[in-house]
Amino acid sequence: METGLCEPDQDYWRIVTDPNREVSQEQHLMRFRQIVEFMIDQARAKSKLAYSYRPFDVGSAVFAYNAKASLGEQWKVFYGANTKIKKDAPKECAERNAVNAARFSGYDLVIGIVVVGTPQANEVGVLHPTLRPCEVCVQTYSILPMVKDWTVIITAHLEEDGIREKFEFQELWKEFESRQ
Repeated sequence: METGLCEPDQDYWRIVTDPNREVSQEQHLMRFRQIVEFMIDQARAKSKLAYSYRPFDVGSAVFAYNAKASLGEQWKVFYGANTKIKKDAPKECAERNAVNAARFSGYDLVIGIVVVGTPQANEVGVLHPTLRPCEVCVQTYSILPMVKDWTVIITAHLEEDGIREKFEFQELWKEFESRQ
């Protein structure tokens, strides 16, 4: 029976399933754009798992890549929520938890990070339209080879119709360095 559809040949499957094939930055970013709305929704859901001594809930979703993972597992979303048990306790940021979950699972490239929370003033007292990664997170990302200058960071309000901002990591790093 003729379907009119073109069937991929053996060379196609060999290339697609080759763990050593190069995946371009644009291919990674295209995949991220395809699932970013899902990631924002999931980050909102994960914010409900946050634990804080005050009403400050943050959720995060990280889209990561591992070329050595099995077919269908090469791109994966990891989640995190913030934790701070008391005022003088160290904070565990949602996005750093999610990035570390990817890192500990063997993923070696972070394509995109979504952070969802209520904005608050940063370490120098500036209140941005959305909750951006803190200085510790930005510094941590700067030393992790899995976070690239082009890694996309989306920040959004907890409310579904809230404000969003989009950055490349290098923009947040430059902002951080300018305050030092």
